[in-house]
Amino acid sequence: MAVTPANDTLLVNGFVVLVATARDSTGNVINGRTVIWSSSNPGLASVNASGRVDALGTGTVTVTAKVDSVSGSGTLLLTVVAQVDRDLPSLFAGDTTLLHATFADALGQPTAVGAVIWASADTAIARVSGTGVVTGVAPGLALITASGANAVGAQQVAVLAPRVRSNREIAFIRKTQRSDGARPQTLWIMQSNGTGVIRISTDSEFVNQFAWSPDGASVLYTYLNYNGVGRVGTFRGDTTGSAEVRIGGVVLSPSWSPDGTKVAYHSLGGPPNIYVMNANGTGVQQLTFSGVDANPVWSPDGRQLAFEHYQTVNPSLGLMHADGTQLRTITLPVGVSGLRWSPDGKRIAFQGFDGMTWIVGADGTRAAPVRSGGSEEWAPDGGALLIHATDGCHVVSADGSSDVVFSPCAAPQWSPDGQLFVYMANDTTPPGFPIIRTIRRDLGGMLTLTPGDTTNVGSPVWRP
Repeated sequence: MAVTPANDTLLVNGFVVLVATARDSTGNVINGRTVIWSSSNPGLASVNASGRVDALGTGTVTVTAKVDSVSGSGTLLLTVVAQVDRDLPSLFAGDTTLLHATFADALGQPTAVGAVIWASADTAIARVSGTGVVTGVAPGLALITASGANAVGAQQVAVLAPRVRSNREIAFIRKTQRSDGARPQTLWIMQSNGTGVIRISTDSEFVNQFAWSPDGASVLYTYLNYNGVGRVGTFRGDTTGSAEVRIGGVVLSPSWSPDGTKVAYHSLGGPPNIYVMNANGTGVQQLTFSGVDANPVWSPDGRQLAFEHYQTVNPSLGLMHADGTQLRTITLPVGVSGLRWSPDGKRIAFQGFDGMTWIVGADGTRAAPVRSGGSEEWAPDGGALLIHATDGCHVVSADGSSDVVFSPCAAPQWSPDGQLFVYMANDTTPPGFPIIRTIRRDLGGMLTLTPGDTTNVGSPVWRP
């Protein structure tokens, strides 16, 4: 007597139909005989006269089929679906984050499983307590599992190191007007004390946007033809201005992956979608197709992208894995813009359509306003935010316990070491051209980097 399947896994509240085949001593199938079915534990799995087995609980059962004096059996593992949230979590070494395990039956309904056993596949990277609290030990990836009722759920946790670095040059945009009426917009760099100013983009071009590579060795910038100025395309250059290479057509909102191998962006012309390309412009891959997705930003561990989803008047938060899978959109209390991941990857700051800066969990939960203002930037250690408001720039602790303002100020950026800000102000001498300044985190030592500059300078960004 043979029962098929002889071994199988069955979810609680699911069913399977077993088949019994009786044969005589010569191997021929015996038909027309009544099959008597039985379960070793009817409380866990019931079986009817047709061989249908319904899973009622978790465990292991043996289902037996008998014809006359001949019998055979099959073994069923009765289990549930286990899942560990959050999706692709990350944290700093020395920090903690809480994971949750959920268990569901074949109908997707939550199921109690009793004790849950947590484990880490690499305790040198991350440890986990019996209640799902993960502690980062050292930078790297560790698989965290939660087991219960013969089911195992897992998430790969990324442990990060704060990207606090030494300060280097500052890049900025300079706008001029030629005698023929054209308005070039070029990219420059200078030392952090305002000396050593050099142009690194081609003269008489119009630089629309730019972004430093994570290691500071390259800068990506786009040229537009504006008021009769220049070429069109995306270019990659260095800090000398002598290695400019065109890598493709114009893209918008270029964002480097943390390892510097890829660039995410949204398309120019036609409905916007999110794309990723290699850092040299090859291997272009389209990730979204709705025609309403823009301004992608990488998570600090490089495993996810956040973006703005413009399906409605108030854009929602879009999230997906770096390969475009697991795409989801999350409607928040306000429309989102200017997304910024926290350095530990746990939170995302954004400027709401209500004029407030907000923080939301990286899973789209726990959205809360911080204060009025926008153009928010995280400190390299994640401990504070720089927020530009109507009354100046605010240094706001991540927990909201302190809020210090300095003014006049616009477009503030943290230095790589987290101890200085670079920002925009206006010269007090008429006609009041824009100037670039730095100031210490304690708001002392203010330094004007572009004194007497009679061009329109702006968009200062520290070299990583």
